[in-house]
Amino acid sequence: MRVAFLGKGGVGKTTLAAAMAKYLAKKMPLVLAIDADVNEHLNQALAIDKPLVFLGDHFDWLFDFLFKKRLFKISGLPRVGFLPPSTESRFIVFGKEDPVIAKFFCFKDNFGVAMVGSYSKTEIGAWCYHGRLNTLELFLHYLVDKKDQVLILDMNPGVDIVATSLYFACDVYLFVVEPTIKSLQVFLDFKKLVGDRLKKYKIQVGVIINKIYDEGDLEFISKYKLKDPILAKIPYFLTVVEPQSLVDQLVKDYSSLFDMIISQLVSLRTKEDYYRQLTEYFLSRFKEESVTKFIDPNFSFTS
Repeated sequence: MRVAFLGKGGVGKTTLAAAMAKYLAKKMPLVLAIDADVNEHLNQALAIDKPLVFLGDHFDWLFDFLFKKRLFKISGLPRVGFLPPSTESRFIVFGKEDPVIAKFFCFKDNFGVAMVGSYSKTEIGAWCYHGRLNTLELFLHYLVDKKDQVLILDMNPGVDIVATSLYFACDVYLFVVEPTIKSLQVFLDFKKLVGDRLKKYKIQVGVIINKIYDEGDLEFISKYKLKDPILAKIPYFLTVVEPQSLVDQLVKDYSSLFDMIISQLVSLRTKEDYYRQLTEYFLSRFKEESVTKFIDPNFSFTS
């Protein structure tokens, strides 16, 4: 089960993602979390001080790992993060022993953290962050996770994921908003761009209202008449504390929120649904009829 936290920068999605990961780690054998935000704060919120191998720096390594056999047989295999799998593809198994997870995740207690990574100095002004998300696309599309296994993602601010195949890579999107016009507009833009497709793909969307100062904030948000379920309303913390302390406080005070979210984490789509979506997306991005040769007619998740 993949749960992504989205929202404008500064709304608190990293803190909430960290709190949920930490809370679930008390109840589950293993929880994985990925920081896919260019600002890179999830490891700090979870008190991970060890250096991490960035996913975004190793696209070619992961591509070659997943398609080693296929590369020898098919020339011109597109090096994209949304290449549909074949009968000769490798997959990533949810667990510490998997070589991909062991390479990129740092573990503490019952949770592991990985990071896509930010720009390098040479990339600033010459490279789009979406390019670093290619590796994350590959990772998610080839991760074999079960319904009782949870992967939490702290996603890049705004609606950036709609420009990639990441918008259908998760089962649940938790959009964190604060009572400001800009924050709410980011959410409304997201729904306008991909809301119909998420509904078609049976992907759930929930809203968490954060940083509520008074009743006036609630009245302000009510004017927008949000159609998606509001899962929680969290007050503004006036006392400035360290990120880890705030995470611990949320774990303590909002355990019922996380329990409620867990109870609603039901994946409505099958693996075959996911494969069809990935294939449709791949074909739509290339257009040329010749790319159909990269679709394996014998592949099935159930075979």
